Amino acid sequence: MMRILVSITLLLGSLQVIAYNDQPDYSPNYDKVKNERWRCRLCPDHVGVKGELSTGAIKVSDSEARFGRDNGLNEDDTSLALNGYVALNRQDDFYASITARHLGLDARRLDANVGKHNQYELSASWREIPRNTWSSAMTPYRGRTELTLPDNWVTGFSTSDLTVLNESLQPISLGTQRKRLRTGVRLKFQDYWTMSANASRETRKGNRLTSSDFFNLAAEMASPINHETDDLRGKIKYARDHGLLSLEYSRSTFKNAYQALTFQKAYDPFIGETRGRKALAPNNGATAWALSGAIRINGVAITGLHQRAEAKQNDSFLPYSINTSITMEPLPSQSLEGKVDSSRTLVTIRGVLTRRASFDIRYHSRERDNNTPILSLLPIIGDAFTLGPETSRSYSFDNDQRKMAFHYRMFSGTRLTVGLHHIERQRTRSEISTNEEGRQWVKITSNTFKGLRISLEYKDSSRDAATLRPITNNNPLTVRYHQAARDRSSLKTHLDYQIPNSPVILSASAGRSQTDYPGSTLGLQKNDDNAWGINVSYRPTETFFISAGQDAQAIDSETYGSLSFAARDWIYLTSDDVRTTTVRLEKNGLLENRLDLAFNYLYSDGAGDYVTSFENETSPFPRLISQHRSVDLKAKYRASAKLAVELRLYQERYRSADWALDGVAVNTIRNLITMGRVSPNYSINLASVSFTYSFD
Repeated sequence: MMRILVSITLLLGSLQVIAYNDQPDYSPNYDKVKNERWRCRLCPDHVGVKGELSTGAIKVSDSEARFGRDNGLNEDDTSLALNGYVALNRQDDFYASITARHLGLDARRLDANVGKHNQYELSASWREIPRNTWSSAMTPYRGRTELTLPDNWVTGFSTSDLTVLNESLQPISLGTQRKRLRTGVRLKFQDYWTMSANASRETRKGNRLTSSDFFNLAAEMASPINHETDDLRGKIKYARDHGLLSLEYSRSTFKNAYQALTFQKAYDPFIGETRGRKALAPNNGATAWALSGAIRINGVAITGLHQRAEAKQNDSFLPYSINTSITMEPLPSQSLEGKVDSSRTLVTIRGVLTRRASFDIRYHSRERDNNTPILSLLPIIGDAFTLGPETSRSYSFDNDQRKMAFHYRMFSGTRLTVGLHHIERQRTRSEISTNEEGRQWVKITSNTFKGLRISLEYKDSSRDAATLRPITNNNPLTVRYHQAARDRSSLKTHLDYQIPNSPVILSASAGRSQTDYPGSTLGLQKNDDNAWGINVSYRPTETFFISAGQDAQAIDSETYGSLSFAARDWIYLTSDDVRTTTVRLEKNGLLENRLDLAFNYLYSDGAGDYVTSFENETSPFPRLISQHRSVDLKAKYRASAKLAVELRLYQERYRSADWALDGVAVNTIRNLITMGRVSPNYSINLASVSFTYSFD
């Protein structure tokens, strides 16, 4: 590999010589400079009031959770499109502004601030964030925290015996809606001091998918979400020309309005109780102090951070079960009394050695000290019986990283970077107590030839692992992949080329990564990741632009398994492939500089093939499919200097296949009531029109 890099370096040097022998005239031609859109960043802002108001309508042709997963357009209806901003600037440095985005949708946002330059600022924001997960779910359960079945419910020992299951189903949406309010203040005084504080409260409400089991029978159901998170932060900073120092405090608390989910059991009682219960996320809180600073001495920049934090969780325990037929010992404690102390130290040094050479050094240390008491607890299996007590594991860790990089400008336009990275991890009460990893990399970038920029990067790493400690019930031949011994190497290259005297730019990239786990008898053995991409863009004028690109990625992995605690007897192969095609077209300034057009096309085709091989027989799973195609057309017409009309037509087609969902009705599996979810397959059209009025 190093021979290849040296050969490439010599080639780049020869290209530079060729380029130098044919140097064009670089004398400035000021007649070609177009400065109509130049803007002075250091000049005072516009004095007075200016703003923009946009209103209109958005129509979606169908309802689909995935289409409106994050934008709030998950229903088949017409929504209000409302955006805008108003800004005030005065000559005495006073300013105020309000910005509104998507006010007619569930993804609305409102930001406001007022202040005086270099003196103070007050800010506030309101944001709503939807996360629509499933709209095709069905359930026979009613209620939120106390799930019940219809009065005429008929129990049984399998789903085929639940005779009123289908007629009892009702639709339910799975997803959440976040609402976040944030306020802040910033004060600057005596030129060098700045104080800031902000507070936020976020609520999160909705449902998520969960399940419960009753011995060998199970059911999917909706778990309620009603969370509240409060954050408080304060910071004081002292800054001079050659350095700064700051102290920051933060406090975060999480509250769950629901302590548990209780549900009626859908099957014939196996042992005792006809109801079950699951604990939900407990209340908790965390505080942190951070001291950070930066200083520059003789061309060397040093930055540092030290942080200490404490997290606590002490909610009261629920009883092991509400099934009184199970013989249970008393809880060893009324609560967890969970407490974790952590610290973090980060130091970075950057400096210049010569006109051609520079370096940067980074040290990063993280430590977590888990002071949670170790308890002997009694797991309940299927809400039916116990297998004896188990001891909780509250583990701590230390993580130290040292990183150094050396940068050298070999000749004009060519730069070499060489780096080393050493990582040490230590854990308590873990199967693998210690990991030590070394990483190295070299990177060359060059733009010596006319219009050509090339980069080539090679990385190599090796991670050692301590001998496995059998402190769990896991198979000792299986080591968790994130702790196992690992060898990894990767090679990436990127090329940009602008054809001389031409508006055409060509871009290409390729990369390959190989990962092996030489110390693992079972579990993940290797992973290969290959990717490439190419893009062509053409901009003959300021008002016309077109580009097209193709990207592809293929990930293959191999996993060994065993039916017992012995050597491997089956192999699991996975292959994931994704190909993406994009086309972008822009044409501005039509109809006497009044009309702008934009066109975007996206096509993504993903597939997953999973095969299990046992005793020379292969058993493939049905192929996983994910295909996305979208066409987006936008037109903006400026009717006057202050009024513009915008039209958007968008179509999205999505096709997917998942054997774990497709064809699996609520009662297809004998011992599991599912929620009848299906893979998303849809074709949805969106049309919007908006009128924008600008004023100043």
